Amino acid sequence: MRLFGVIYAIIYLLFLAVMFLLPLFSFQGYSIIENSVSELGSQNAPGNWIANSVIILLGTATFFLGIKTLKTNVLQNIGLFFFCFSFILTGIFEMAGPFYKIYNYNYTQDAFHSMFSSITGFAFCLFCLLFLLVLKETNDKIKTILMFLLALVSSYLMLEFPEYKGLTQRILFIGAFSWLFYALIDFKRKEKLLDLQKERRLY
Repeated sequence: MRLFGVIYAIIYLLFLAVMFLLPLFSFQGYSIIENSVSELGSQNAPGNWIANSVIILLGTATFFLGIKTLKTNVLQNIGLFFFCFSFILTGIFEMAGPFYKIYNYNYTQDAFHSMFSSITGFAFCLFCLLFLLVLKETNDKIKTILMFLLALVSSYLMLEFPEYKGLTQRILFIGAFSWLFYALIDFKRKEKLLDLQKERRLY
């Protein structure tokens, strides 16, 4: 588990660097406050492959860390896979981006990106709810509920105040992936199947 945790941490730090440093080399007029991370990886954007590659890597690292730590929590594994897979697909399919009026862009990729972005948000909230079912400690449950609320509020704010979409999304990503790291590694969970096996050995 330690190896997967280290890999996750390295990729997460790389993701942070891309979110805040790649805008300096992206298209003219890109604003961290207004423009989303997806726009860094949009079609015809300079260095878009960097943003998309890191998104794919982070989704993959999250999935393997979850598989290693969740173990017998089957529903939670399914929920995390749902989130990771849709997040990875947002890196595979590129949105139209700021140049859609100038260049011919791939309508199919843009549509799929939009769809999987929406699914990613839903899947993350679903995972938070499923995760609550197996948590033992009250403090961990409170942190998970707060993360769930942050995801909901952030999604609303991005729709209601699109001029601050970039800032809001970055806050959400930092919170979500930081929480995922500590939740998967540190939060105490009910291991139902393992408990049953222990009980059988006693008899």
